[in-house]
Amino acid sequence: MTVFLWIVLAVSLFEPVYTYVMYPFLLAGFRRKNYKKSEYMPKVSVIILGHHPEAKIKNLYEQEYFLENISVQTEKTANGTDLSKAEKINNLISDAQGEIILFTDDKTRLDKEALKKMAANFSDSRVGSVCGQIRKENGQESAYWKYENWVREQEGKIGRVSGANSFLFAIRKEAVSKIPQNTINRNFFLSTAVIKSGWDAVFERNAIAYEQSDNTSAEIFNKHVEEGAGYYQALWIFRKMLLPSRGSFTYISHRVMKWIVPFNMIAAFFSSALLGSRYKWVHILFLSQLAGYIILGIYAKARSCKKEIKGSIGKLLSLMQYFAALNLSYLIGLGELLFKRKKFDEYN
Repeated sequence: MTVFLWIVLAVSLFEPVYTYVMYPFLLAGFRRKNYKKSEYMPKVSVIILGHHPEAKIKNLYEQEYFLENISVQTEKTANGTDLSKAEKINNLISDAQGEIILFTDDKTRLDKEALKKMAANFSDSRVGSVCGQIRKENGQESAYWKYENWVREQEGKIGRVSGANSFLFAIRKEAVSKIPQNTINRNFFLSTAVIKSGWDAVFERNAIAYEQSDNTSAEIFNKHVEEGAGYYQALWIFRKMLLPSRGSFTYISHRVMKWIVPFNMIAAFFSSALLGSRYKWVHILFLSQLAGYIILGIYAKARSCKKEIKGSIGKLLSLMQYFAALNLSYLIGLGELLFKRKKFDEYN
């Protein structure tokens, strides 16, 4: 029993460190690909996700791009009024006439050069998809989001960007796969299917979408719950990528192992509690975890009362709270997926 607990504790401590710290630096050991870029302006079909596309349509026609090569489609123009989100998007993709399909939403503003920067990557015939960068309109991006952008940039250098967002994501039409009916996280499906089909996926750091509104903590948490449900669903959809295959290293290291972190946290807590009675340093580890969760609880209560802690300590506590809330939301998402069968059809 003791040996088993030691194995559980060791694995539970190693996996989060690997996926969040070691993996990004391991990418540096891979051979970088040199992708050519040129003044490439193919016809682009833009699909706007969301129900209020008016401002985004205006934003698109302010782009430094040949306007006759831009066509716009929205959810409102999708064929069929009683279709699921996946079916609507499939119809929009089918109707798209452009060589490139750009996905964006109605909640962000694109930098005026975003479309041009995205399109330039498709001058390389190996590239099947391009992911842009999301920033806050006020410039106050979280440390975690800056970290995620940095990791995607490292993945992009080897053509294996794992995942995409609804803010700014482009895909070559011939690389598009049909979205299955009950898929929750549609953008993640599209981006992962590109790599699985043999195309390269890159990151364009100079193509920027600015998030214009600040979501509440509850809205962010609920979004992460939906993402969590979609990610655990993806484990089954892309189960063959759990075996050695194209793109499986980034998929497993950046995604699958992050989805396991909530279970690592639980296992580390209880295994250290059981081993702590025999080993002093493990007992200290257990008490450290316990103290950390208590402190985060107090910090969350203080924030709910509009009391902020400033300085380096405040930033550290904010990052820790985000990390803990993210993993809790993933667990809830898994529960929703397995037991409540909640319909996540409004998720972009």
